[in-house]
Amino acid sequence: MKRIFLTLLLPLGLFAQQTHNAIHFDGTDDYITTSGGNITSGNARTVEAWVRTDANCIPGAGGGKQQVVVDMGAFGTGTRYTLCLLWSNSVRIEVGGGGLSGSKAINDSLWHHIAAVYDPSSSTAKHRIYIDGSLEASGNLTTSVNTSSGGVQIGRRVDGVNPFEGDIDEVRIWSAALSDATIAAHANQEICGNPTTLKAYYTFNQGNANGSNTSNTTLADQAGTNTGTLTNFSLSGSSSNWTVGRDMNPNYYDTVSMSVCNGMWSPDSTMYWDSTAVYRHTFTDMNGCDSVISYDLMVNEVDTSISVTASTPPTISSNAQGAMYQWVNCSDSSAVAGATQSFFVPTSNGDYAVIVTANGCSIWSQCVSVQGIGIEELTRALLYPNPTSGILQVPSNWRGERVEVSNLAGQSILSTTVEDKLDLSQAPAGVYVIRCGAQYARIIKE
Repeated sequence: MKRIFLTLLLPLGLFAQQTHNAIHFDGTDDYITTSGGNITSGNARTVEAWVRTDANCIPGAGGGKQQVVVDMGAFGTGTRYTLCLLWSNSVRIEVGGGGLSGSKAINDSLWHHIAAVYDPSSSTAKHRIYIDGSLEASGNLTTSVNTSSGGVQIGRRVDGVNPFEGDIDEVRIWSAALSDATIAAHANQEICGNPTTLKAYYTFNQGNANGSNTSNTTLADQAGTNTGTLTNFSLSGSSSNWTVGRDMNPNYYDTVSMSVCNGMWSPDSTMYWDSTAVYRHTFTDMNGCDSVISYDLMVNEVDTSISVTASTPPTISSNAQGAMYQWVNCSDSSAVAGATQSFFVPTSNGDYAVIVTANGCSIWSQCVSVQGIGIEELTRALLYPNPTSGILQVPSNWRGERVEVSNLAGQSILSTTVEDKLDLSQAPAGVYVIRCGAQYARIIKE
């Protein structure tokens, strides 16, 4: 069947489906080490992440423990910079020997954006903590920041303790102290392009969420070459594995209202949209960020099904009611003169279809192959038994000749040379046309 599709040309770069994944850490021994991306000495920095957990982060009688999200440097006074969850089940920044804590609990099994900023140029608030884009706490510490060199660790502290239990997504490390407005503006969005101060960026958009990921053991750095290595993850199932991440707001969003006939393929050709609904499709734009098109689709349905009689010549009928009809030759798409009724009786062999016009649409039916017009039909006595359960005796003049078997839609199901019998035992029950040269017969397979 021929279909007419509407193609949209959109300035969105590659038509690749983007996934929003994260990684689940089991709280026992899962962690990720990176080849770089840390900020050393007392330089300005911002560390961001999206986290989701229900773990008790408060050490003590309740059995809780510190939940480390991102750490860099080495264990010692002032030599590490640790973004974690601790007191009050809230965000804390530690520098080794000192720290600053928030008070809003976020271990509620919901996604939260957290960020820590170190601004050495400030005299009153060198350290700032943010939750969901809003300033949570700020101040100075008595311990100076002097972060050691080395790679970043995600999901545990640099001395190998306090592993994170829950999901982590969208880790970003900046070599600048971002402002309140900047953090609020891009907390809910992916970072597009390549900002000069973005030193490491992990979107976690890899792997097969909650599936088998034995080959997905590295974490890509979108800002550079600071690749992460997954350690101790089971990489299968819903725990200790790649999982569904925080659905970030797209960099570009638009809605397109469309009216189509019988449906259309999604832009990446993976789905056929055949009912009236709103469909959302996510692309990856030229900067590697999400761009979303929402299709408000009105599908005008046309019945293109047909019926074919077993007579010779057959009568081909459109099943559409109250439509306009034009029968055509499939070989060259030419219209059959005067054939504008709902049924058509061919006068010559060929392949035929009907163009049905209804609801503002003109759609082709499938093509039907018509054979046997102008050739001799055998009597039932020469091709028997008819009906048959599978084995047919053929006329003597057919022996050694090529025999073609087709269904009533003209589709060939068998082409073979016969001697005295024709085996149709593998064919489904139905009516078939059997041809040999200028002779044919219709048989019933039971």
